[in-house]
Amino acid sequence: MIVNFLGKPFKIQLVDHTYTDNGRRAIEAVCDEGHFGMLTVNVPEASLADDEICVKVWSENAFWAPQVLSELRDKFVPTGREVRTGFVSAPVYKVVS
Repeated sequence: MIVNFLGKPFKIQLVDHTYTDNGRRAIEAVCDEGHFGMLTVNVPEASLADDEICVKVWSENAFWAPQVLSELRDKFVPTGREVRTGFVSAPVYKVVS
């Protein structure tokens, strides 16, 4: 998919990983140049189902994560819940296979 980041289009692909400390699902965005960003954020204290993720929608992700979530709304379904992490909240999404 194509996302616009600071006025420039990037072709990204989402790649599944797991966080090493707790085995939760991690989703990385990669582009032709390599690592683009992490769609997910690991919040170890969050109570999540196996098919749920916390999405980072602040900082640099504020520019491209909403585009991904909108484009792939059939794959990422908002739960309506948020998890506090530091001074921000991460929305929780259900990942549909």
